[in-house]
Amino acid sequence: ISSIDLTQNSALQSIQCSGNQLTGLDVSQNAVLQAVACNNNQLTSLDMRNGNNVNLYNFTAIGNPNLTCVFVDNKTYMNANWANAIDATATYVETQTECDNLAVNDILLQQALTIYPIPAKETLTIKSEIKANYKIYDLTGKKVIQGNILLGENIIPLHEYSKGIYFIKIVYKEKSFVNKILVE
Repeated sequence: ISSIDLTQNSALQSIQCSGNQLTGLDVSQNAVLQAVACNNNQLTSLDMRNGNNVNLYNFTAIGNPNLTCVFVDNKTYMNANWANAIDATATYVETQTECDNLAVNDILLQQALTIYPIPAKETLTIKSEIKANYKIYDLTGKKVIQGNILLGENIIPLHEYSKGIYFIKIVYKEKSFVNKILVE
């Protein structure tokens, strides 16, 4: 299936729609929803803001490479409890403004960079075709490290930082690229 309208299903508790061609999924009207499995679709939009995210017992949206923003009730809660339920290219957000800020990512800038390994342990490597600047932020938005990216391979030590989710923002001229990184 390529589309589904769940707005009239207010008593819906679980949905399993993995392996389809869905481009959008809106469960914001499904206030008793406790399980969502929407892996391996073509999602570009996922709205989970239904006031019930804390009652999820199953959530997974992996395999949606074009999904950048997952709208949720509380991004801190979702990052703490469902960090591995979305692709590394996706980010939990609460507002359209947050999503718009992430959308500033420039495709050409993204293609000039290779960031690995994700998840990272002791170091993060950025292979770059450009000179740029980077900043890494924790989940609260606090900047924890910043530096310059040179041409070639750049190694960023992470051994001082706690395990968890961070965001790296790379800035080149007026363009920026944000990527989620997981430190194990």
